[in-house]
Amino acid sequence: MLIVDDAHWLDAPSTVLLTMFAKAVRHNRVLLAVGYREAELAPDAPLAGALGELLADPSAVRLPLQGLGADGVAALARDVTGADVPDETVAMLLDRTGGNPFFVVELLRVLVAEHTLAPEHVPVRVQEVVRRRLAKLPGQVNAVIAVASVLGRDVSVPVLREVVQIDELALFDTLDTAVVSGILTATDDPGLLRFSHDLVRQTAYLDQGPLRRARLHARAAQALRDTGLATVSELAGHLRAALPVLSPFDVVPALVEAAGEAYEQTAHEQASALLEEAVGVLHRAPAGSGATSPSWTCGSGSRTCTRQPTATWPRSWPPSTPRWSRCWSACAAGRCWTSCRRCGGTRRSTPRPATWRGR
Repeated sequence: MLIVDDAHWLDAPSTVLLTMFAKAVRHNRVLLAVGYREAELAPDAPLAGALGELLADPSAVRLPLQGLGADGVAALARDVTGADVPDETVAMLLDRTGGNPFFVVELLRVLVAEHTLAPEHVPVRVQEVVRRRLAKLPGQVNAVIAVASVLGRDVSVPVLREVVQIDELALFDTLDTAVVSGILTATDDPGLLRFSHDLVRQTAYLDQGPLRRARLHARAAQALRDTGLATVSELAGHLRAALPVLSPFDVVPALVEAAGEAYEQTAHEQASALLEEAVGVLHRAPAGSGATSPSWTCGSGSRTCTRQPTATWPRSWPPSTPRWSRCWSACAAGRCWTSCRRCGGTRRSTPRPATWRGR
């Protein structure tokens, strides 16, 4: 057996030698395996012109390789760690790596060494490989990929178009290049693309400065609103990440709205965490900024509150009272939860509109 790997890098003389050798061993008991990355094979590469001749032989077999499935990732993880890996860890590895064996092994090495794996962690060797791939792409393609990385693993083309603000045809040509290169993949939805590996997206994301990322998140939030494609949780995520360039009073309403949605879905712990985060964001607001911040309408609009709300816990409430039902950052979100002392009224503990009644 003779194996020629990374054949997409072959120069012209080496490619001629490969084709001559393939013809010479055609009738011998020799297996010639040639591996190459289709996404990195340039149209004018020597191998691209020789593939037709190589595959024309009746004995030639073309075997497109896909990423490992769940069983393959589990088996590889067992080989690397020496023990069975939980199903949830296998699912996480599969989702982040797309089944790429090299990426799987690198993540497993971090997991074995540190006994944990943060969602945003990208091994150094993976970053180096991804950067080398991105460096071969045109500058505009890298610029669009960097913006797309802010939108998440799944990239809405209409939202991306609003954020990058370049000519539509130029954007589509750029995205075509990203798809051909294997950075992005097409989906069944023509308006939706997907990063081939989340580690690729994370590398492109982390290679940008924090303030640039914050500005892009702010633009992404506005684009989601403009296109009408925003979900409550997605909008809250972008506004949260845009905090360095946005006021806390721009972020808190989205966090509390996401908490209301979580509550309606009976995800009470998630709702409580979001409300706690909203209070933490308010505490980061500069002193006195509440007096100059815009008014928020409470409840049905019968009252407005221009003062920064407090985040105190009434001691009279029993310990069994759910955390999500207490008055946190209610006024700043345009809704009040059970009790809002700043506005001087009470209402039922539900995120749905209700009429105020005096105490």
